[in-house]
Amino acid sequence: MAAILGTHSELTAGWLLYDVLGPESQLRLSAVLTDAWEPGELTAQAGLTAAVPLDGRSELHFQGSAGGAGTAVWVVVLLPLGISQEQ
Repeated sequence: MAAILGTHSELTAGWLLYDVLGPESQLRLSAVLTDAWEPGELTAQAGLTAAVPLDGRSELHFQGSAGGAGTAVWVVVLLPLGISQEQ
């Protein structure tokens, strides 16, 4: 949890959870209450980030947020290059 006080006010909370979506997975939940986007008016933003291992060395990454700053989502699948480490 963090707070920023100055030209704008902001309160942030985050939770990081492991192995919730499967072995070796990570899930991060976050929430922000701030007046940075609308001076003098509090707005909220919520976010979710997940990293889930797939078969082999592949991983699925997902991130999304919604609230006063707008809505965004992205998904990335990381695939191994298939380059051997053996010499």
